[in-house]
Amino acid sequence: MGKMKPALVVAAISSATLKRACMFLAVFLTAIYLHGDIFDQGDQELKFRAGKTATVESVRDEIIGAVWSGAGLPTAGVDNVETGVESPASISQSNLLRVDRLTISRGEVVSRPHVWVPIEGNGKIAIYHAGHSTVEASWRPGRVAMASALLDAGYTVVAIYMPFAEAGVIDLTQLHNELPEPTEEFNALSLFVEPVVRVINHFDGLVPVMVGVSGGGWTTALVSAIDTRIRASVQIAGSMPSYMRADEEKPSRDWEQYLPGISPDIADYLDLYAMATDDGRKQIQILNDEDTCCFKASRYYSHLPYGGAISEATDGRWSW
Repeated sequence: MGKMKPALVVAAISSATLKRACMFLAVFLTAIYLHGDIFDQGDQELKFRAGKTATVESVRDEIIGAVWSGAGLPTAGVDNVETGVESPASISQSNLLRVDRLTISRGEVVSRPHVWVPIEGNGKIAIYHAGHSTVEASWRPGRVAMASALLDAGYTVVAIYMPFAEAGVIDLTQLHNELPEPTEEFNALSLFVEPVVRVINHFDGLVPVMVGVSGGGWTTALVSAIDTRIRASVQIAGSMPSYMRADEEKPSRDWEQYLPGISPDIADYLDLYAMATDDGRKQIQILNDEDTCCFKASRYYSHLPYGGAISEATDGRWSW
């Protein structure tokens, strides 16, 4: 069978309510398919490396080397599993067997994701990344509805939090902006993505899908690009290509948004988006017209859109 040329599917979401967006992406993750209008822009002048001047695989290897200071993707699983813990949110119990909590250590930085184990599973794991929120603030009504829908559909649901979120730090952005610049021995960027990789290692045999909000959307964009086991992903208000934000009067990007250690000569966000869709994988990016922070949807239309470049360079389906 020949390769099918992908199309850019328009899934414009302008609602201010995260609940509607979360329910939308829950349906997507369950169905893993969307129909829409073909949208092709004359955007071949965009700087785009993967699929143009280098293979997707070689760019991926360079990013992984930059994030883990020359090493490959982590192969370890989690350090500890605590079973039967209290749930941090009122997730639906109709298909809930139990709630577990994992421990993942990277030096002094510890990540402790929650896991909702279904009674009847579907062989898939849905990873939800909450972004710049404390554990308690990660569970707004729309996010609870999303996790409940996924659990009821048979997904094992895992909630992962930003570095230091579980320590009760309120201003995660300030703390992240104080992280050291990368060296040959260590890149703090790995603190953001390694917990996701090690969760996937732990649940070997389950097919991963991922959704992230805000900083979690950024994490989703990066980790979906470098870990090809993630078959479908949804990134919500987490990133834009650098050229779309170059004219900001007051740049609102956090330390990690600049992709420290990953040279622009290696990759930019366009490459990450494309790499999340190779080998038939799928990704949706959701931007909000009423975003008061960083990723207002109108900015996409006011700059050169990037859909056509992604479609031509990948064998997957990327939609916005």
